[in-house]
Amino acid sequence: MLKFKDSRLRLLDLQHSFQDDCESFLTNFESFSSYNFHVFENIWQEMNFSLIFLGKYRRNELPHFTQMCFDCIKKYIVFDTSNYIKIGALYLLYGVFNKQPIKHYVRIRLVLEEFKVLSALMAEMKAQNHVEACYVYSKLLKDNAFDFVYSQCHLGLENKVLKADLKLRDDIFLTDRGLRKDVETVDAEMFKDIKDVDGKYQKLLKDYINKNPDVKFTSYSELVNKNLNELLGPTESTSTKVDDALSLKRKTIKEKAFRSAKK
Repeated sequence: MLKFKDSRLRLLDLQHSFQDDCESFLTNFESFSSYNFHVFENIWQEMNFSLIFLGKYRRNELPHFTQMCFDCIKKYIVFDTSNYIKIGALYLLYGVFNKQPIKHYVRIRLVLEEFKVLSALMAEMKAQNHVEACYVYSKLLKDNAFDFVYSQCHLGLENKVLKADLKLRDDIFLTDRGLRKDVETVDAEMFKDIKDVDGKYQKLLKDYINKNPDVKFTSYSELVNKNLNELLGPTESTSTKVDDALSLKRKTIKEKAFRSAKK
């Protein structure tokens, strides 16, 4: 379990770093206001994107990392409104797909909604005679790059599958990526582990107190609650205060309306 968590957190760190690089790449590509593949090629070389798979990735991590890259890039095709960003993302899919260490080892999973967005984009490119974008898309189709699937991720009964995102999340071009990273690295299983340990501690403590009634103990949970109460002050909830404020505001509005009616 620990190895799985370490691997998951490692891939999560890589995901946010890769997404930052994608946004720098696509912003740069958009600044040229061109769908020319040579523009993409120059940026690819300048940012050393050809080295994306360079590193000591474990063999069992490589397919997960590659699929994570594809999912990340697809967000900019599905959610962004700029066609330059969308086409830049399509070129990125093409580049990453063909740079896999094992030729065509992982295919690009594509659900129906994503396929519709991509098809509409290609129809628009064809109507505007942007042949390079249409060629790249046709080449991906010819190379069997797309895996047309029902859901965003593999379905199953395993815990790691049940907790996976079934749809792409619209988190592109966020300024609080650091905060998002901190929130997402918090694993619910970590809290479960802490709760299990606390339950065992409470049981052992209770058994010890029963055997030694003269000894006085302050349990860890009681100490934490005490410190929280001292830190937070009164226990009145924020929601209660908000409800009271709303009630007072409504009462004021009603009184004002009645006074106006009497006049």
